Amino acid sequence: MDRITTLINEAQDCYLDGNLEQSEALLTRAYVLDSQHPDVLWGLIGVCIEKGDIPQTQQFIDELLVLEPDNGEALFHKANCLYDLDELEEAEQVYNTIIAKNPNNSLAFSMRGALFCKRNDWEQATTDLTKALELDKKNFIAYFQRASIVAERGDLKAALRDLDKCLKYSKNYPDALYQKARILHFRGKNWAALKYINKAAPHLDQEPEYFFTRAQILKSLNKLSAAFEDLDSSLQLEPEATGVLYTRAMLYAQVSNFDLAIQDLDAAIALDDPKQLEYLYNGYADVYKKQGQYEKALEYGKKSIATIPDFCYAYATMAEVYALQGDDTNFFSSLTAAVQRGFNPREIEKTLPKQYRRDEQFRRLMREAKAALI
Repeated sequence: MDRITTLINEAQDCYLDGNLEQSEALLTRAYVLDSQHPDVLWGLIGVCIEKGDIPQTQQFIDELLVLEPDNGEALFHKANCLYDLDELEEAEQVYNTIIAKNPNNSLAFSMRGALFCKRNDWEQATTDLTKALELDKKNFIAYFQRASIVAERGDLKAALRDLDKCLKYSKNYPDALYQKARILHFRGKNWAALKYINKAAPHLDQEPEYFFTRAQILKSLNKLSAAFEDLDSSLQLEPEATGVLYTRAMLYAQVSNFDLAIQDLDAAIALDDPKQLEYLYNGYADVYKKQGQYEKALEYGKKSIATIPDFCYAYATMAEVYALQGDDTNFFSSLTAAVQRGFNPREIEKTLPKQYRRDEQFRRLMREAKAALI
């Protein structure tokens, strides 16, 4: 057995044991001895993929393709690298090449479908993903991507069916576990959502969005201490996350820690994210409402509406303030504006004084909102 083969075998043993650093070191020594050895290049490609080093992966793939230009597996990895780098036009060209060489390549169709998903080209994405599943009914990536499309279109039941099929063939696929948890949370099935998002934890515990989503699920289950912990973890990974700061501020307000709520809102405002401004102003309004500072609450509610005139939640917050002030005219005016813009008054029914909950005008708005949701 020659020296290069020995190094490759030792590197493979280290790789299988999870020792990527030693595996890479052994393969690098082999690469120095022969930089054109295909098995050495494949070993380095595998290590770089496992490490998530896309540029280095791409370099070794390109070197391999110089030696073996028609290697379909290498072309597929090259296309995936380009996809991960958001170089979508080049990635599509490589996927096209793979499919032209092998029209029965289910994985290539599924990844090209995923690429079309990134472009919001739902029709072409659906065509490719359907083709991928015709070629291989166990293609879990295709099921996952199709679930994303139907979820985007609002068909959550169909999305869950495809996610279940995805998990049937790849039971620990983290993206599918995470997506299923999100949909279950949206549908109010929070214990089930928690089950699935916890299954994804070993693979996504360095992703701030993971902790943010789990915090929202925990909040819905009234597990507030755990929700705070996850929001803190999310912010440790991504400190300048406006939405997470806002969510933690609202949670602080829920437990009457108003100083920290305002502190988080101030930090979020300082990030100057125009896409979140209406929520942040309404957040201030909600905090000041809970503190009994009604004029300041109304001031920020009006700021929120000035930012986005059709923001229903700002009208709803102002309606709550007017109810607490006993201002019947402005209460019904604001609540009507909220309902007309899509707000469901059931969200604030329990917080209102009894005289409003029993009022026929309020009951009528409740009926109108329910009819709009059907």
